[in-house]
Amino acid sequence: MKSNDLKMEALVVKSTGNEYILRTNDGKIIIASLKGNFRIKDLKSTNPIAVGDRVKYESINNDFWITNIMERKNYIIRKSKNLSKKIHIIASNIDLLMIIVSMKMPKTPLGFIDRFLLTAEAYGVPAMIVFNKYDIYKEKEILEMQELFELYNSMGYKCIYASATENINTNLIIDELKDKTNLIAGASGVGKSSLINVIQPHLNLKTANISNFNEK
Repeated sequence: MKSNDLKMEALVVKSTGNEYILRTNDGKIIIASLKGNFRIKDLKSTNPIAVGDRVKYESINNDFWITNIMERKNYIIRKSKNLSKKIHIIASNIDLLMIIVSMKMPKTPLGFIDRFLLTAEAYGVPAMIVFNKYDIYKEKEILEMQELFELYNSMGYKCIYASATENINTNLIIDELKDKTNLIAGASGVGKSSLINVIQPHLNLKTANISNFNEK
């Protein structure tokens, strides 16, 4: 059987290991694999294809095969756990990195925020910070948050305080994310899933409760 002469384009929306879920230009969802001779020159990452990549693919005998990756405008990485000299690309072609943090239950370490901001800056990804769980902050947390607002604003990063449970400023978050390819990051327990469920209720992501016992 001959492959299609026309190699079509699609967006990678999920990676499942050896297979990739693609959204084609006409909105169809397909599952594709890497073609055997697929290569990326000077590859230094553990994953050749990442979520957010634009790829070319072809159909052979009703199977879909990724044949080429289009140039990335940017990406976010982390160091590979197993291969220290390589990186793992979390996502690519990002319009906005939204870092979700909390001043309590649990409190997000500043090092976590700064590591993401440094990576975003290094690879050309615009970033902003959302201080979630505002409804449970006392005066101490509010004052600390205001200091961080001033610090990160002075560095050029937009900050928003919000509450997913009380629907505080979620409209501002929706405005920031609208019509963009976004990466939402945050430590466990800061309310990423809760915020996403407010923004996109049909996703119905699972959320977890953080007890007072875990507060430090």
